[in-house]
Amino acid sequence: STEGSDDNNGSYEYPFASIQHAIDAANDDDAVEISPGEYFENIVIDKNLSIGGNNEEEEITINGNQVGSTVRIEIQEMSDSIDVWLYGLRMINGRSDKGGGIFVSNARLEMEMCQVLYNQTAGQGSRGGGIYAFHSTVILHDSDVENNNTDDLPGLGAGVYAENSLVYLYDNSNINYNNSSSGSGGGLYATGPGTYLEIHSSYVYNNSSNQKGGGLYLKDSSHVYLFESNINNNDAVVQGGGVYLENNSYFSASDNSRVSSNTTTQDCFTGQGSQGGGLYVSQSTVEYYGGYIYGNSSADAGGAMFVTNGSNVNLSYVGMDTNESAEVGGGENTIGGAIGIVYDSEVNIDHCTALLNSSTSGGVGGLYAENSNVNISNSIFWDNPGEWNNESGQLIGSDYNVAYSDIQGGYPGEGNIDADPLFCNTSYYNLAENSPAVGTAQDGGDMGYAGVDCEPIYSANIESVEIFVEGQSAEFNISTDSDYDHFHWIIDYGETFMSNQTTTINDLSVGLHRFAAYLVNANHQPVSIQFVQNFMIQDTIDVYYSENFDDLDSMGLDDWGFYTNDYGWEINNESMQWSPTGWRVSQGSGDFAFAQDRNNSDASEDYLVMPEMNLSAFGQPVALEFFSFFTGSRVYPDSLPYGKTGGSNAPYNQANYPNMSEYGGDTVEDPLYIDAIPATLTGTTEGYTDDYNEVCPWDESGAPDVVYAFTPEQDIIVDVSMCSDGNQYDTKIYVYENYVGNLANTVHGTSACNDDFCQNSHTEWASFIDGVVLNAGNTYYFIIDGYWSNSYGDYEMVLLEDEGFVGHTAHVEISTDGGDNWEEIYQLSPSDQNIWEPAYIDLGNYASESGVLIAFHSSDQGEIGTGWAVDDVTILTAYQESEGFIVGSVYSEETGDPMSGVYIEAVSEDSSVYNWAISDSSGYFDMGVTGNKYYFFRASNEYGEYVDYFYVGGNETYDLGEIYIANNTTAFVEGWTSDWYTGQPLGGSSVLFVYYHDGETHTIEQSTAPDGYFMVQVPADHDYDMFIFADGYWAEH
Repeated sequence: STEGSDDNNGSYEYPFASIQHAIDAANDDDAVEISPGEYFENIVIDKNLSIGGNNEEEEITINGNQVGSTVRIEIQEMSDSIDVWLYGLRMINGRSDKGGGIFVSNARLEMEMCQVLYNQTAGQGSRGGGIYAFHSTVILHDSDVENNNTDDLPGLGAGVYAENSLVYLYDNSNINYNNSSSGSGGGLYATGPGTYLEIHSSYVYNNSSNQKGGGLYLKDSSHVYLFESNINNNDAVVQGGGVYLENNSYFSASDNSRVSSNTTTQDCFTGQGSQGGGLYVSQSTVEYYGGYIYGNSSADAGGAMFVTNGSNVNLSYVGMDTNESAEVGGGENTIGGAIGIVYDSEVNIDHCTALLNSSTSGGVGGLYAENSNVNISNSIFWDNPGEWNNESGQLIGSDYNVAYSDIQGGYPGEGNIDADPLFCNTSYYNLAENSPAVGTAQDGGDMGYAGVDCEPIYSANIESVEIFVEGQSAEFNISTDSDYDHFHWIIDYGETFMSNQTTTINDLSVGLHRFAAYLVNANHQPVSIQFVQNFMIQDTIDVYYSENFDDLDSMGLDDWGFYTNDYGWEINNESMQWSPTGWRVSQGSGDFAFAQDRNNSDASEDYLVMPEMNLSAFGQPVALEFFSFFTGSRVYPDSLPYGKTGGSNAPYNQANYPNMSEYGGDTVEDPLYIDAIPATLTGTTEGYTDDYNEVCPWDESGAPDVVYAFTPEQDIIVDVSMCSDGNQYDTKIYVYENYVGNLANTVHGTSACNDDFCQNSHTEWASFIDGVVLNAGNTYYFIIDGYWSNSYGDYEMVLLEDEGFVGHTAHVEISTDGGDNWEEIYQLSPSDQNIWEPAYIDLGNYASESGVLIAFHSSDQGEIGTGWAVDDVTILTAYQESEGFIVGSVYSEETGDPMSGVYIEAVSEDSSVYNWAISDSSGYFDMGVTGNKYYFFRASNEYGEYVDYFYVGGNETYDLGEIYIANNTTAFVEGWTSDWYTGQPLGGSSVLFVYYHDGETHTIEQSTAPDGYFMVQVPADHDYDMFIFADGYWAEH
């Protein structure tokens, strides 16, 4: 402790003052705990110790005070070795010729949550500004080596110098901002056949070298292995801005590792030139399997990579883009004997994409090769302009063997093509569904680095459509400048028609319709995207208001209102690609209004309000009609036609894991076991085999899977989530009940299987299953899988008890008082398909109202919703019969108990609608009727009856509440009147009932409906005379 004394005994109560005194007093394998504070020492460790903090949050700093290595770890006997663990320490301000921060020789050093900062080497033998390792092992966990310098010659390894040593970086460790001002290896310098560097999920960035190897310098048979790590923004003056290799060194990168934005700066005017902005490879080997090399630049040659002097380079599933050189080889420059090297190099490129690489001096943007062997297969080279020695194209020079590749400008070889690859975007090289590179690789797969990730892309297009409507028929004419044979067209997602047969359709119903068309060639193959235009069949109806949202935005939509409690409605014509649940509106040719969540926004009060309407001025009942795109809580159904990426890893190869030792989890016969739920389960699928597959909705091939098992003691409903950042690949999850193939059920009646539901910072395609039903005594197998053969890696599966499912809802509401009060008049039901559907709402109940506001209310219930889109909002003459409902509950007037088995019936006043129902055990009943009509209503049984007369509006649920049956006091007489001889109904005739009561004569009269029907309510328990009168007719009964 900084408040201790070296005269103390070193206990918690009486700590030492200096770290060195504690080390000297410690025995082998002891732990030295340090209290927070700054210690000005240069400590020497010569025994097995653990040294670090005692979990307090304040910093512990060891300041070397510029008088030697801050920490020196060594043992004099070379035959022995010591093991040291450092944790929670900052080691700063050391200065020595070797290892300004840490000098370690013939030892094993492991550091966790440590920092090696602002140290320096100077003088003869200047090596290892941050760490110098000689015949040692150095392991970093979540630790940083930064802002260290090597001054004076040779000035090697400003961050780390490793000679015949093992260096491991784990858990977001960083080698950054180090500078070799006099020599090479700004970040790490490795030399000797016994030197192996492994970099796992870590970074080497913003390091610099005045000579070679801004990020990494490897020589003399040293090795480096990258796993999901980045080497970026490093620079060197001469060669290898990111990585420099020479003299039989070896570089391996996999698992989506990246070499990016590295530079070499010396040009031919200021020196001998510089090569290899990303990598410089001389008499060495590179194996790069799955990842990116992008944005690197060289002031001379080889922006991405310079390969020379008999080197061997193998690139598989690597993307190379926007690399730049000043002279030759923006993408990759392979120069052998042509420049006087002893022997040639060999480069093998398979399933790679080289895109948008360039030479600023007008040289070679793609590949340049002489006197070397270059084999290219299943790859894409596009938009890499090149000219050199009277040659032009993507590949300049000689000795290329090219097959099954897409080379811009063409190149001889089996299976080669020269066609626009149709990239979805230039960031990840994904292909459109109709890309010529899809399915044309040698193995029947896709050329290039990435798979399909978007709908077809076409250069042809339909510019406009004229729709001629007459009565209930429509004719369609298109305008386009594109080449095509004819067009296919569809009305309302129905049958496909061909324009060379007809462009007219008849017998369309009144209301909104959807026309969709696309251009095709003579073989009926699409050559354009779909053009969509909505239209209206009016026939005998009037349109009073219409808005299609085209060419407008939220600010320019006159008299409409937009209200929200977080993130509201927008007007656009694009899919919601940022949707947290993956909801996409199928593309049309126009704008629409949509409400959609962004991340965790509370969008429960998103209102889109129409301009104020005076419905009474229209003189007749009107309706609201519009197109709706609403999927409710559903996402990614089986029918979804969109493609998706195969992920960024290279295809999984079980042979890469020959020493993987499994402790369960590979099959249902030998699973990992879940002790209890809730549970958070982490691990990796790497090293496991591909045993299982389910389609939901995507099939997969070749992804390894891990199996967990759980047997519940009681029934439980579980949510299965793989949405967190702990999932770093395109996941799939499914649950078997008792045996393989028997998918468990969910509370929604679906199978427990999901490929894509959510996204995180690593993947757009993470998985979630809501409400898996686990029944007591059964065994359930949770299979953690991937979408495609390159979908594997770290996972985190979270199992929680289900708290119920909240679905997105969509409502239409109305206000007649200026917006102070709102009444819901319609709730949208989620569509069973991803389509636009017309919605029709009768407004007849409000025909006498002025100052009417109509709102579209999208609600995500405060959760992550799936959104709602509307288009072509129209007010028109009411032309459909609206639904209505009558509900209530029947009770005994005598006892107050609910009455079951009561016969319920209702007949409209115009006799056009009749329906009936039976009350259930709770006395409840409901029945559907037609809205906007008056109804005679009766509930009856053998003891009595209840009768009523009321109006049911359009889309109204008329709630009678509690009704009570007493003794019968009334009755109904119904029937039809017709001509005896012809059978024709006698509408408008009179029906008269005469009865005697209390010595007086009483009459009840009613007219028949047009179809001759009548129903008359009369007092019960009387005798009646019935008379029927019509023109020319009279009858008595």
